Amino acid sequence: LAVDEKGIPGHHIKVPFLLTHGDQDKTGSIRKQAPEWAAYEPDCRYRVIPDAGHNANQDNPATFNAVLLDFLAETEAS
Repeated sequence: LAVDEKGIPGHHIKVPFLLTHGDQDKTGSIRKQAPEWAAYEPDCRYRVIPDAGHNANQDNPATFNAVLLDFLAETEAS
């Protein structure tokens, strides 16, 4: 099996997962690749954290924690 930047073609993560990054993240190509990855994975919840760089949980903990708690509540309810 070949692996590329989208993972293994035809395979998906089979559990809900949260994908985040800061809106000011300049690490690698995360701002370009994250939306593509989220669109490929049906169980992905994708959120961009405002006023945050690569360490979004540290740069904007209030927003990150709210997003995380919403995701956990949504996951628990399903």
